[in-house]
Amino acid sequence: MKRFPIAIAVRDLDASIANYQLRHVGFEDDAVQSYSNSHDVNGIEWECFSANEQDQRIVQAYGVPVKQST
Repeated sequence: MKRFPIAIAVRDLDASIANYQLRHVGFEDDAVQSYSNSHDVNGIEWECFSANEQDQRIVQAYGVPVKQST
């Protein structure tokens, strides 16, 4: 399954844009065997990964998975 999730919830969008700039965009695709990334002409990082790979990176960074892979 391919997913492109975006969730934004802020009280003041203009203030939040100034504070939180877009750094990367990620595509989750269960058919992907590993993690890959590239940068576009604006310097934004585009990532492609499986759900399992995403979980492994979350554990490495934070020590706790968001969800359990099946």
